[in-house]
Amino acid sequence: MATIAKQEIEAAVQVHGSNPFTLTLKEAASQIFVKGELVFLSTAGYVTKIASNTPGEIYGVAMGPAHNGTAGQYEVPVCLATPEQLFRGNVLQSNLTDHTLAQTDLGSDMAIQADTPNSKVYLNASTIAGADIRVFTHKQARGTSIGDTNGQVLFNFKPNWIQFLGTS
Repeated sequence: MATIAKQEIEAAVQVHGSNPFTLTLKEAASQIFVKGELVFLSTAGYVTKIASNTPGEIYGVAMGPAHNGTAGQYEVPVCLATPEQLFRGNVLQSNLTDHTLAQTDLGSDMAIQADTPNSKVYLNASTIAGADIRVFTHKQARGTSIGDTNGQVLFNFKPNWIQFLGTS
């Protein structure tokens, strides 16, 4: 089987087949996130990088890099984390070690994990139950097969973690 390259999370498609829904929003001050990182809206209404594997709220996924400016100086596109929006991401083990994609990974709840030095976010197949679950996997992504190392899946964020839908 193949080893799938580790990539940033991408907006794949809406459940009903339309293109991902993206808004362009103002950034908070001094933001240094990159495309594919998880973001939330601060109480001041600015896009802010999520700095934890167990965020209380996820607004969406940055579709472009931040600019490290003052609050409101720059805007960044964000794909909203709605129940209808499917994202594509690699599945790894905890501590960012390799994982062989298994059929049992599909239809599973998983945690998220940040690879801070590389500014990427992955799904954590080692954590499929418990309080830190943030996503639900649906199927392997195009170009990925069961048995591939670090395979990609289509997933969406669970409603209780979506900033404008629920609370944890």
